[in-house]
Amino acid sequence: MGKKSKQKYKDVEKETVEQINSRLDNLLDKYSALFSKDMGKIKGLQANLKLKKDVQPFYIKARKVPHALLPKVDAELLRLETEGILAELLARPRFDNANLKIF
Repeated sequence: MGKKSKQKYKDVEKETVEQINSRLDNLLDKYSALFSKDMGKIKGLQANLKLKKDVQPFYIKARKVPHALLPKVDAELLRLETEGILAELLARPRFDNANLKIF
């Protein structure tokens, strides 16, 4: 580092690991809702995607999951479904005048 860089960093207040951890704990406590393990939910929101009028929906074949990973994938899908993050699609999405409506 050059002389000017060293002078610039002399003014920076030095903090100990304990002080940094304390500040981090305070931030985590203050914003605990943001750092919780639970998945947040948005209620009362309806998505509406605008599509070009001449575009038709098309099907893309699902990628294959390696056989060794199937139990982990099944367990994760079950976890996401029990937490309400994923849900079974009971009806096909509606395409109406180039708008995809998702409820």
